[in-house]
Amino acid sequence: MDDRAGPEDSHRGSRRVVRLRQARHPAGDQRDPAPQGRRPAPRVPRRHDHRPGAHRGRGHDRALQHRAQRHPRGRDGGAGLRAGPHGGGPPLRPLRSPAPSQHARQPRHRPGLPGNRHPRRPQRARRKRLVAITDPLCRSFLDLWFHFDPAAATAAGEPGHDGRLGGFDPESVRAHVAALRSISYAVEELEVEETADEIDRTALLDHLRVLLFRFEKEQPHRRDPSLWIEHACLALDGLLLLPPDDPAVPAAALERLKALPGFLADSRESLRKPPVLFVETALAELGGLAELIDAAGERFGASWAAEGEEGPATLGAAREAVDRMELALRGEIAANPEPGAAAIGEAEVDRRLHYEHASIHNAGEVWRAALRLATDVEAEVTALAATIDPAVPWPELYRRLRDRARGLSDPLAAAREALATAHRFAEARGLVAPGGAQPEVAAAPAYVRVLEPEATYLPSGSRMPATLRVGACDPLAVPWLAARYGDPGVHFHHARCDSLAGLVRRHIAASSTPSGWGLYAEELMRELGYASEPEQRLAERVLALRDAHLALVDVGLHTRQLTPAEAIGHLTSRLPIDRHTAEADVRRVACRPISACAVMLGRVELRRLRDDLRAARGAPLSPAEFHAEVLEYGGLPVPLIRWGIGLDG
Repeated sequence: MDDRAGPEDSHRGSRRVVRLRQARHPAGDQRDPAPQGRRPAPRVPRRHDHRPGAHRGRGHDRALQHRAQRHPRGRDGGAGLRAGPHGGGPPLRPLRSPAPSQHARQPRHRPGLPGNRHPRRPQRARRKRLVAITDPLCRSFLDLWFHFDPAAATAAGEPGHDGRLGGFDPESVRAHVAALRSISYAVEELEVEETADEIDRTALLDHLRVLLFRFEKEQPHRRDPSLWIEHACLALDGLLLLPPDDPAVPAAALERLKALPGFLADSRESLRKPPVLFVETALAELGGLAELIDAAGERFGASWAAEGEEGPATLGAAREAVDRMELALRGEIAANPEPGAAAIGEAEVDRRLHYEHASIHNAGEVWRAALRLATDVEAEVTALAATIDPAVPWPELYRRLRDRARGLSDPLAAAREALATAHRFAEARGLVAPGGAQPEVAAAPAYVRVLEPEATYLPSGSRMPATLRVGACDPLAVPWLAARYGDPGVHFHHARCDSLAGLVRRHIAASSTPSGWGLYAEELMRELGYASEPEQRLAERVLALRDAHLALVDVGLHTRQLTPAEAIGHLTSRLPIDRHTAEADVRRVACRPISACAVMLGRVELRRLRDDLRAARGAPLSPAEFHAEVLEYGGLPVPLIRWGIGLDG
């Protein structure tokens, strides 16, 4: 299929689509600016006035195309995230259909005669749809994305790509970007009449825009070797997680191992002056990739021998390719030594906040909010520590309590028990339905611990269960990590999303929503009396303090206010963590920009949504009722959920 953009249609009245760099706001009218004297002024939208929803009220000034749009009520020098609701606006009105062609056929019936349908109303609107209007295009996007990232396809349970590795060389990326752009154009042209459809279209369109800008402007395939190494790790690890009785898995693993030398050779040819921090991350992940190759040989070696395949030769070539990649990263590929080379820049931070998370806040506001949150939480930590031992500073006290708890039980067994305890507590209070499946617990592989040293959640696919992967976990924090990642946290959120009918709400998620839901659930459990011992309450507040400082480091690193060394020093001086953990945290926020900010942003927005919903209805709102209403929107950004519920418009 040819995914290149086609020639301009001469019958569309010069309604050319503006490229991503000229986008004004999520799902806004993305047409070219009108010629002088023929169209309204630049700040007047072409198709209708202010659009409702999360993007309502943003400036439409086309003269500031490369700057993040500011909400008219947002404060340029404010103290941080506002507590008030978003601005008002008129209710949603149907979008106008494209301008008629000069050569269009004349209507069969004259206006006013029987049989003429409602003007500008799509004929299909007369029939009840069985699927969401965005589902076909979302399915096209998912098919394209799984072709681009076969490891993601394996994790999602799509078996058609199990024998492939992705293509991140410039030519492959260029072809997939062209296809993504074509899908984004089709999403823009959708005729929607219902608010729910407009919300889904906004979420899908924003997701496409973020991906387009990431690969066109940030270009991680050219400057981040860890993107390549992590993809290879995920591809092999995903097959190792599949059931052992699946007969197709050994052959797929062998094909991926055969493709590994060529994949790593493409990475060496594609990389251009990667930042030193990314090179160090990739080198740390290479050891984990070698372990996965050995694990694949142990797991599938007998099956390969029974089928007459050349398993030992393939394993040897894969190991040699890993050694060759390490040699290239250590000496052949020139790294960028600039301290701020890993940063995406303040403009891109603002862009991601607006488009990925539908937020009206900019980098400066998030920085101030994280700083204020860290100050407030540290005061709570100090007060809690004083109730335990007022003579010892809280960091020293926490280290003593943590060291005393180490070695008392097996970390994996402790995590399983904590997940079961959190589920029973949540079930008894009506937060979750009885009898739900709990995530499995497993030790985190070496490549995972490079970026996630303590614990991480792996969602379920159609062929594998959800798993909590545990590393060097703080024993005092285990009950709270179970509430965050298990029930009623991230696992509960993912399980509800998987049951939704619409593809957009089932598969498209801003990271701020599921990760923020985990923090919201953790705080909800604390408010309901979970883990009420003073030491456990102190551990929960220390976790919250760490999240606040990670958000601060995330913004500071990517706006170049902090170098990686300064970010590591900031974490080790303000938190009771060692340098190894701080280095992993800084690597993670560098490789996954705005991920730590998203956690804090999602938590703040969810709590504000709950409070505003209670105030708007003037009646008590139980957690279960709030969860049922919010989770109907899946992982969409919280501002879009506000729009759908009716708090914004």
